[in-house]
Amino acid sequence: MDKKFFQIKHSEDPIPEKEIRQAIQIGIRRAAALRQPKQRGSIRKKVILSSFLVAALILTFIISPVSEALSTVPLIGSVYSYFHDLTGKKLEEKEMTASLNETVSSQGIDVTVTEAYFDGGALGISFKITGEVEKDALGTYSSIYEIFHTDQNISETIEMASLKETEEGLMGHITQPYPYNDPAETITVPLNFTRIGTTEGNWAFQLPFQQLPYQTISLKETRSDEENDLRIDFLSVYLGQATVSVNYTADFTADHQRNQVRLEFYNDQGEALFPTTNGIRLDKKTEGNRVLIQGRGMILQPVVEETEYIDVFPKIAIEGEDPNEPLELEPLRINLSD
Repeated sequence: MDKKFFQIKHSEDPIPEKEIRQAIQIGIRRAAALRQPKQRGSIRKKVILSSFLVAALILTFIISPVSEALSTVPLIGSVYSYFHDLTGKKLEEKEMTASLNETVSSQGIDVTVTEAYFDGGALGISFKITGEVEKDALGTYSSIYEIFHTDQNISETIEMASLKETEEGLMGHITQPYPYNDPAETITVPLNFTRIGTTEGNWAFQLPFQQLPYQTISLKETRSDEENDLRIDFLSVYLGQATVSVNYTADFTADHQRNQVRLEFYNDQGEALFPTTNGIRLDKKTEGNRVLIQGRGMILQPVVEETEYIDVFPKIAIEGEDPNEPLELEPLRINLSD
């Protein structure tokens, strides 16, 4: 691309530093939790995440006319297909998503939550927006929301959701791990949109969720490493209608409490399962010089009917060491047909 073009754009439009920093922070958190497992035996590649995000965000800002053109493409298929939510897509096929149609108005903008699901350890929320919404400083439609914001024990509750322009207005979708140990039969989730496009406001919901039927598999598997003085106890598995949740307790020394647990999943053909999410912290306790962290890793796609078992490869990114070279522990196999 021509260097002069960059100089002209920079002189005409100041780079939105606040929005870029906010998007980078949210992107880093998502990338840490949502990662695609590498195929076993493949060559390891290191990626400098922050540099990639900065480049991507700046390019999004510079070539906003392209984004604007793409945003006018009519929507084809369901909201779950567009936002690549394999869980929601499967539940929609089974007619297991719940219709809500709750609307809140603020600043001349209406936000309507249209559908939701609660499957094992996963929540999904679909919504639409009508009214005069302006694109943000990056030239895209987006929203900022808080979820579970009344619970001080949950660290990451502020997120960004991209919006899709349709003939009926804007639409969006949220996927959120259930942040507690045992999924309740019914829950009420506080959801508050604080910014739509460039408009700040208060679009607050109290959303009811009904848990879909799921099965529980009890586990008694332990993986440990004496040199690093750590242990993972695998406790149980939730088999949802379209998700699999693996629950564990990680035991670290207090000076390594920021160790990160990563679970990679494979089916009975040795194929990596994706999308997955890791690093869901459910609880944290300190006992002397030990830290016990209850966590969860999830497969966000239907696998129960497609594989007899899943192999779980636990890895630990040791605090203070290269996160791209995590400690690999002995894998475990979970039979789904038992």
